[in-house]
Amino acid sequence: MSTETMASVNIRCIPDNQYAVIGVTNTKRARIEIETKKIEDNVDTKRRNPINMVLILDRSGSMSSNNKLEFAKEAVIAVLNLLHDDDVVHLVAYDTKVWTVFENSPVSGREVLYSVVKGITTGGETFLSGGIETGANLLEKYPHPRFSKRMFVLSDGLANVGLKTKEEITKAVAKYSEKGIIIDSFGVGEDFDAAIMKGIAQAGCACGANLGDLHVDNLRVILCEFTVAETVSEGTEVEVVNYQLRYNLPGHVDNEPLVVTGQLSITFVNDESLIQSIDPKVKTLHAIQVSGEMDDRIAELIKNHRRDEAIALITEQIILLKEVEHLDDERGMVAMLIRLAENMEKRLKEQKVSAKAAAQKYGHHGHLKKCYDHKYAEYYDED
Repeated sequence: MSTETMASVNIRCIPDNQYAVIGVTNTKRARIEIETKKIEDNVDTKRRNPINMVLILDRSGSMSSNNKLEFAKEAVIAVLNLLHDDDVVHLVAYDTKVWTVFENSPVSGREVLYSVVKGITTGGETFLSGGIETGANLLEKYPHPRFSKRMFVLSDGLANVGLKTKEEITKAVAKYSEKGIIIDSFGVGEDFDAAIMKGIAQAGCACGANLGDLHVDNLRVILCEFTVAETVSEGTEVEVVNYQLRYNLPGHVDNEPLVVTGQLSITFVNDESLIQSIDPKVKTLHAIQVSGEMDDRIAELIKNHRRDEAIALITEQIILLKEVEHLDDERGMVAMLIRLAENMEKRLKEQKVSAKAAAQKYGHHGHLKKCYDHKYAEYYDED
């Protein structure tokens, strides 16, 4: 395996600090960064099989609120930019009826497709199952041997024409999945039907996502918490963490996975003052992770009609984030999270948001923070 290939994934392990106290149990944290090469720098990403992609866009009336359709159209354009020139793309839009916007279009002509996508407007009701069926029919009409068949469904999932329930829709999706189509779903807006959208992805042998997840970057971060206790002499360095990442390169999923390993060592000392200085990135990430756990609790409180308790917890969350705001070097991300929390706190106090919408938003924000996708939370904000 070439050095270029092996270097396509890098791992960095950053401890909260380099020290632990001798003879006691130390709770330590480490920030593990997994970074891949950007697509334009990674030669191997260009060797995957071409994709026969159909995008299913919800243009129903419910998509007119909170700029949902505009955000969904931006996501369609983002997908066009991510696809390779030798891929093929189809676009289906639906409201009460289904409309094939374009079909069997080479992605190399994406510049022409942009204006077509931007011209789509909202219409009537939500014929979700009809859109999926039309998309599957297009993949059957244009088989393209050796191309991977993919479908992305972008919707709020609020189906009211054709098949309406999760059970009905997922049964239909499973039928198309058996024909080799991988169907993924992206929930749009704070009020999307999570059960239906996740059900589509599961039945379609995909993972399911929220629309902000299309705007991905090449860095993922994990916060690791562990305890260490050693009785050793002053200044002894001890290996405390071993980590391993196994992965397959795009287009080589059936091959033996590549493995990247590493270790983290800590120096044991008697001076407790040495453990007081915490790495800013680790401290910030820990605060964001705790904030994500708070989001889950806030969502549950709102669902259980305990709005005042939810507001009190949001206040605690804001205080927590403000304690690390000055440490953040990631283009004001913590400041953005504070702004979102303050905005929602105000809306809850003034009862300008429904319990369902607020719980949905907090559940999603918690997911983004815990997956280190909090940078995309601003896409879901409502001023």
